Amino acid sequence: MTKKTFCRIPGPGETRACIDPWIFVYVRANGDVDACCRGVTIGNLRDKSLEEVVNGAEAIELRRQVLSGELPPGCVQCATRPVTTVEKLGAMVEHLVYEAGFEEQEDLRRQLREHCEVRSDLLREREALGDHAATLEKLLAETRAHAANLERERPHLTGHIANLERERAALAAEPTRRGGLPRLLGLLRGWIGRR
Repeated sequence: MTKKTFCRIPGPGETRACIDPWIFVYVRANGDVDACCRGVTIGNLRDKSLEEVVNGAEAIELRRQVLSGELPPGCVQCATRPVTTVEKLGAMVEHLVYEAGFEEQEDLRRQLREHCEVRSDLLREREALGDHAATLEKLLAETRAHAANLERERPHLTGHIANLERERAALAAEPTRRGGLPRLLGLLRGWIGRR
């Protein structure tokens, strides 16, 4: 004789409107942990901690089955939960998870905003440093050009220094007389005039 049920069996694209696998556990005296009142066992406390059972492979698989409509036998015959579409149950679970993790999500969003602000600041700094580097490259090129000009003028300036040294030696050799200083000033004016 087949056991008769008076509940509607979910069809294709349907499942039970049950969020128990996300919010409920029932621990039996023998250590079995059930995900609902129908006795769907997801682990035993003699083997694992409650956290490990609730987040274990069996619990994850049960949640996947309920969300996809591939219900285990105990859930197919469940008379306590009505039939709903897979999409509606997905929305219910999404809302449940959202509500359960709202504070964590807000904290994560705050951290994300802070990271985005830091990233924006770093990008602005990188752009400013790029501009600064371009300015420094330009100044380096100008400095190199100036150094090259000075190197080209070095023989000319060295010649002037040698001339001034000769003239100074000549003045030092002349006997000191009244006209020595004006002559030196005249020579300097003449030299400056040639520049």
